[in-house]
Amino acid sequence: MSQSTGRNRGRARGNKAAKRAAFPFINSQIIAVADRGNLDTLVSTVEHFLPEMNLVNMSTAMHRLAKLTANNLRLQNSLARNPVMQGLVESARLALSKSESGVAPPQCQALSNITWSMATVQVVDMELLNIIVRLSCTHLGSFKPFELSALLWAFAKLDSVDPAACSCAEQLFIMAAEHIPTDVDKFSLRCLVMTVWAFATARQYHERLFRGVATPLLHMLYSAQCQDLANAAWAYGTAGVRDDKLCAAISVQALRQLRDFKAQELSSTMWALAVLGCYRGEFLHASAGAVQAMDLPAPQLAHAVCALATDIHGAGAAAMLSLMPRCTIAIDPFEPQELANVAAAIAKHFRNKQPEQQHAGGELLPPQVAEFFSVLARKAPDRLSTLSGHGLAQLATAF
Repeated sequence: MSQSTGRNRGRARGNKAAKRAAFPFINSQIIAVADRGNLDTLVSTVEHFLPEMNLVNMSTAMHRLAKLTANNLRLQNSLARNPVMQGLVESARLALSKSESGVAPPQCQALSNITWSMATVQVVDMELLNIIVRLSCTHLGSFKPFELSALLWAFAKLDSVDPAACSCAEQLFIMAAEHIPTDVDKFSLRCLVMTVWAFATARQYHERLFRGVATPLLHMLYSAQCQDLANAAWAYGTAGVRDDKLCAAISVQALRQLRDFKAQELSSTMWALAVLGCYRGEFLHASAGAVQAMDLPAPQLAHAVCALATDIHGAGAAAMLSLMPRCTIAIDPFEPQELANVAAAIAKHFRNKQPEQQHAGGELLPPQVAEFFSVLARKAPDRLSTLSGHGLAQLATAF
């Protein structure tokens, strides 16, 4: 080997070493700038370092950018269109393609962060998402609980942006449904709630998963916040998996924190427990009273009414009458399926009442209910074309 060849090789090794040493510095710069909270400055910093980034740098950059735009739809839309974000997505796709080719396995945290960021900013790149799914399935056992639950959450969240972005992860959900129950003791309350919410949102109703995490989830509910209780209840209600002990524990914890519930959280919890046939006792009585004092947008009103309708003779019945004028006003704001659900629930509730509990004077319906159906009869023809076959059947049966 000539001296010049040796020098060239030594120089190449030195360049690689210098490049590897630069990666931690780039990460530290991204984090430091992100901590200042200025999105424009962070975008400029990321743009400056992008050509020199490795996969970890890219995932850190995407994650920090997404965090700064969280809960701000205007900023998210702007970031999604920004060439820097698009450049990060393209670079991540290239880097992960190399990992898939066997150059080096990717860090699971990077896979999780990239997908979470795309879901948060509402960016879809099907080629990148498919690569992430394949790599995640291959390395599923290497994920930490929070990395896996965040990954599943992200794919479920993407369903509202592009259903294909969620359905492409079906195999990942199938494998996770088998894996998580065997490793459930390592999952925190937050991870379990995120996981069941993700499975329900993605319409992946794997009973093995829901059954497998129910008992560990039950044992951690003492530390659950209102949002945790609502999300867990909603997930089980949506999946149609009933666990009596878990439902009872959710009811107890929800009763203790009733004053802290937001309208969406309480109505969702009520609806889920009703769907599972577990909406009863002290929680029913207390929530029926609490929900009447809340400002209920149409979706929450629909959930509350459908839950209360299952209580024929108790506090739910009284709350139903109290909420009827609001239902009449909400006929237009209700989404088509919400309207069909509410009409069917109200009709079934009052048909099931015993004759001695019907309205005095022999009327079949109390005036509040009669008014609801009178207004609905006038407005329903304009909504028929927006209803599904199931919704049309519900509306017809209600009348």
